[in-house]
Amino acid sequence: MTIGRKAASLAAVASALAGMALFAAPAHASTAITKSVQNYADNTNLDAYYGQQVWTRDSSMNFQVWTFTQVGTTFTGVGIYTISSTTYGTCLQDVGVGSAVKQQTCDGTNLAQRWVVDFGQPATTIASAKNPAEVLQGNGSDTAVTLVPAASTANQVWTLYDK
Repeated sequence: MTIGRKAASLAAVASALAGMALFAAPAHASTAITKSVQNYADNTNLDAYYGQQVWTRDSSMNFQVWTFTQVGTTFTGVGIYTISSTTYGTCLQDVGVGSAVKQQTCDGTNLAQRWVVDFGQPATTIASAKNPAEVLQGNGSDTAVTLVPAASTANQVWTLYDK
């Protein structure tokens, strides 16, 4: 085979492979999971407090069901999600360490609205994808949920369940 033919063959194979990549499956399938989220420390639930704030409240209250929509994965394979209120359709947003977590209009491209959640564990932290060393923390019943540095305390651990 001549050099010209080899080059043409390689170009054809490369072109075919490049075409196949256009139709390859995405790295993750967009998955939506609906759950309630309970704080391990005191059994209060994440509550979409009037569609603007995020509080922990008694589990008998309303507005405590959330949709986790997968938007990616970490390099270790743990899911990255937007978390939206099923009542208001607003998403949890990281507004800075030490601050109360807010709900904003959902924007899947906004890194501040992406959260790392390990559905493979019975209890998990909910870490900011924007600031991975920071997690959601419950601060007792009828109080705002804050974003704080991860410290492996019970009030930073959450259980996801069907309500």
